[in-house]
Amino acid sequence: MLHQIKSKIHRYSMKECGAVTIEWVVLTAAIVGIAIAATIPVFSGTESVAETASSSMQTAMTEAGATN
Repeated sequence: MLHQIKSKIHRYSMKECGAVTIEWVVLTAAIVGIAIAATIPVFSGTESVAETASSSMQTAMTEAGATN
């Protein structure tokens, strides 16, 4: 019985399909991590632009209301 288990473990460890799966998992995780890291500056930059646009619009609306 113990010999059969050792034999199965040895055969499984010699197969390449498990290694390919692990490589794909690591590669996919790296790509997802890079994508998330790349979006952080984009979102913070977008928030700054949105705040500036909002402030400019409020100023324009206030000035337009004051001249009427």
